[in-house]
Amino acid sequence: MEKKYNFQKINIDKIGNFYLRYSKKIKRIKISINLIGDLLVVVPNHNTYEDAIRFINSNIKWITKNKNKTFSKKINIISFNFNKDSLADFKLKIKLKVDQICVKYNFKYNKIYFKNMISRWGSCSSKNNISFNTLMYHLKEDLQDYIIKHELLHTKIKNHSNKYWNELEKICEDSRYKNAIIKRSYFIKHY
Repeated sequence: MEKKYNFQKINIDKIGNFYLRYSKKIKRIKISINLIGDLLVVVPNHNTYEDAIRFINSNIKWITKNKNKTFSKKINIISFNFNKDSLADFKLKIKLKVDQICVKYNFKYNKIYFKNMISRWGSCSSKNNISFNTLMYHLKEDLQDYIIKHELLHTKIKNHSNKYWNELEKICEDSRYKNAIIKRSYFIKHY
C-alpha cells in the first residue's frame, strides 16, 4: 500500500534536486516550490514517472525563474522529532489550557486528539472533536494559545467567515497576525 506522503528525491541536470510523490487525490501533475525553496512535484497515480519528467522539462522556464527567487525571511523548519516524556508533558499542558479557555469563554468540546499533521495545526469536527498537530510542541506559547482558541471557536462557528475572525479577535488579540506568522514563518519538514 502506498504511503500518503512518500517523497522520492530525484536530480535533473538542468534543475537540480526535486521531490516527487504520487497521489490518488489529484487529476493533473502539479509543481510547487515550498517556503524553503524545495521543488515538489505531485503526480496522479495514473501517470508514469516518465510523464512527470516530461512535465518538469516542459516547465523548466517557470521552475528556473521561481526557484531562483531568494527566500529572505527566516523560516523555522520543524520536524516530528520529539522526546517522548516531554511530548507527554506538552499534551497534558495543552489539555489543561484547553479546559481553562473553555471555562473562561464558555466553549464545549467532545474529545481532544493529538496527531502528526503536515498541512494544518488543528481541526474541529462537526461533533466538536478537536485535533491538534503535535508539532505545536515547537511553537511559542502565544502561537499555541492562538491555535487552541482558533479551534475552540470552531465549536461555535464552523467556518472562517468575517464573523468568525471578528469573534476570534475578541478572545485572541492580533489573531490574523498570529495566523500569518504561523503560515509564513514555520515549515513542516515531512520528507
